[in-house]
Amino acid sequence: MGVLGKTAVLLLIIILAAIGWIMTGRSDPQVVGELVWQKELFTLRSLSGMREVVWLDEELPEGAFSVRLTAVYNDSNPDSQYGLLLGRTADPLVIAISATGFAGIEQNSVIVPYAPFLHVHPDTTNEIWLNMGAVKGGMRSVAVRLNRELFWQGDVDLLQGKIGLMVENFDEGKTAVVQFQTLMLFE
Repeated sequence: MGVLGKTAVLLLIIILAAIGWIMTGRSDPQVVGELVWQKELFTLRSLSGMREVVWLDEELPEGAFSVRLTAVYNDSNPDSQYGLLLGRTADPLVIAISATGFAGIEQNSVIVPYAPFLHVHPDTTNEIWLNMGAVKGGMRSVAVRLNRELFWQGDVDLLQGKIGLMVENFDEGKTAVVQFQTLMLFE
């Protein structure tokens, strides 16, 4: 077998190994810990020019955790956004996405400016996934994924409080409707 044949065999072995690695799921993003609870959620409406927020009863864990939310716009005004809130009502961490494919993050101020993000799906279910690290000096490391694609990672102020769901409508005379489907907490 010549050099070209050996190279082809080696390339085939590398490709098959890469395919095997991908199929094991080890290259996929991983949640923190084990599933603690899962909730089937509800539809939330926001009238024109309003922000509707519903805080859930469960407290945020003190250690590292992951939260996964799935939701979809349902006959909604495109000039609106929905999202996941973590913390307290005064200064929550807000991860928001829109029906037009925009996304942003804020906590007291803008962390990631509201801008188009290719992996936000305007017409189908979206997943907001947050991995929260342990507390270090009053801060927590966080990684935010939208539809399993890394959107942002960095440090945020220590979060204590609850999980909230939000729909905000910017257009007068229309209603924004979002079907929040499933929320999962891993710890």
